[in-house]
Amino acid sequence: MRTISSNLMADIMNGTICNCIKIVQEDGTTHGYTDYGTNLTVGSVTYQPAPGLQKVKMTLTANAEVSNQELASGWGIDVNEADLRAGKFDNATIEVSWVSWANPSYGELVVFTGQL
Repeated sequence: MRTISSNLMADIMNGTICNCIKIVQEDGTTHGYTDYGTNLTVGSVTYQPAPGLQKVKMTLTANAEVSNQELASGWGIDVNEADLRAGKFDNATIEVSWVSWANPSYGELVVFTGQL
């Protein structure tokens, strides 16, 4: 069971949230992207707007069935093509969370984690 602060829960209920995507390479290099229009800093990660990133559609299960996640768009991110071709993003972890764009200091609710 997850614990969500009452402040973050209130903002989720009010709809003042955005999606944030964090990609952490095996060497610890962290990339943060959001579907919000300006930079948001949550903890030590600054999430940059990713033009074209659309809302995340998820189907999660509570049992052993496979869940499905979908990111729709052709979003532009600041990934160096040489790093990508060199495999620096292989096995990187990805984390999708909801953040209050009105109050990023409330933290985040992680809704998905996985590997690239």
